[in-house]
Amino acid sequence: MKSYSIAVVAGDGIGKEVIPPALEVLEACGERFGVSFQWKHFDWSADYYFQHGRMMPATAPSSIASCGFNCWAPWGMSICPIT
Repeated sequence: MKSYSIAVVAGDGIGKEVIPPALEVLEACGERFGVSFQWKHFDWSADYYFQHGRMMPATAPSSIASCGFNCWAPWGMSICPIT
């Protein structure tokens, strides 16, 4: 069975609503076609920004690079500057 490591960032707003069912669909497809997934969830969002003063940690690029694919949803709020 082929396996994929996927970084998941649900972000804010609709991302928290659409990511879980999207992962369910991918799991169903994986079962049908003999593929498995290892989800690596990252809690980077406006909430993270307000707690840490940045949208994600400095180690984010290396953390994501350890995964073969990324699944990002919208994140940020108009009161969060782009950093």
